[in-house]
Amino acid sequence: MPAIFTEERKKQIRKQLLDDGRKMLLKQGITKMNLNELARKAGIAKGTFYHFFPSKQEFILEIIHSYQNEKIEELKQLVINKQEKLTLEETKMWYKTLYRKQENPILHFQNKDLQWLLERIPVDQIFRPEVDIEVGKLILSMIDGVRDDIDYAVLANFPKMMSFAIENKEFLHEEALSKNIELIIDCMYRYIKGEVG
Repeated sequence: MPAIFTEERKKQIRKQLLDDGRKMLLKQGITKMNLNELARKAGIAKGTFYHFFPSKQEFILEIIHSYQNEKIEELKQLVINKQEKLTLEETKMWYKTLYRKQENPILHFQNKDLQWLLERIPVDQIFRPEVDIEVGKLILSMIDGVRDDIDYAVLANFPKMMSFAIENKEFLHEEALSKNIELIIDCMYRYIKGEVG
């Protein structure tokens, strides 16, 4: 018989699972993530875990989406605190925080992790072009100095290129990768300002 929880307790358990799941993903990656351990830490049975998330892969996607949503909320708070749009330079500084390895779960993906996800989830649920464009529009709506003719698909490809580089770092000069990421970010902001492309 499944445990009965109040709505408040359900929210607490769900948040704890996501928080602990992100920590575990950052430490161990996707394929080594242990749902038994996550359930135990949340004080639930492993079977009860599936009342909160239908599958491990859906759980992983929720971790990724919750991280992305937190960063968007952080950007919105910067605008609220400033009480006006951000400059491109301020936004660039915020954007660089997305690539802090100790926080971003995507930066811990390896080829085998992405392959594991792609075998279980259709690519259009992982890489959602319409969401990329909406997020791009939302972010740019908070920034001053944006070019008028922006191509949101071009903009959305910049972070994807950085993610692919990070996921395939074993094929790159890893000691130079952080500098490459900075250069891609600089190029993206030059594109947003209309200096290139």
